Amino acid sequence: MCSMSYKECKIDIAVCLDKGFVMPTGVMMYSVCVNNQDVDIDFHVLIDESVTDEDRQDLKDIANKFSGKRVYYYTIKRQSAISFPLNFKYITQSVPFPIKRGSLQNDLRRTCLDKFRSYGDVCRWLLRYWQLASGNFTPYNIFKDGKHYAIKDETIGEISKCIIQQEKNIVCFNDIPVDMHFENNKVKICRAFEQLFPNKSDFEL
Repeated sequence: MCSMSYKECKIDIAVCLDKGFVMPTGVMMYSVCVNNQDVDIDFHVLIDESVTDEDRQDLKDIANKFSGKRVYYYTIKRQSAISFPLNFKYITQSVPFPIKRGSLQNDLRRTCLDKFRSYGDVCRWLLRYWQLASGNFTPYNIFKDGKHYAIKDETIGEISKCIIQQEKNIVCFNDIPVDMHFENNKVKICRAFEQLFPNKSDFEL
């Protein structure tokens, strides 16, 4: 814990990413920098071989826009990381989940009043993981009613089948930063919805 005032402290932030998370990491870095312009910040970025020199420079360019912000890279081989031990894993599904009343309630209320991201904001994922880590939850099969699908060439058939046959009450289709036939996949998803809902709703008319 820093004994100095907030603005006199230096913040060290560690992140781990591959090629697919370069853009989200850049967004995070910019948000942190723009909301902490009077604070020295060192970003320690753990990457694998998929992150290119151009990607590294793009992230450095973000930090260089602000005074006292630095980026340090640490490269590991992807194959080596496979053997790293994992002690636990949270199953993350982009479907509704309950949050117990009172869990960081004041922090969440303050966050909802902010028009822009600011230091000290919290999100619903923090509330969820806080409850799980503290044992303050009731076990429930999150796969029973809902499912999350990442849109890519390999899953488009399963997604279309899920839509047409209404296999789940709640579904979330999320685009991810991978190479795929975007236009073809978009057409297949639209056709599946048109088959399930051939008539337009009053809202669309």
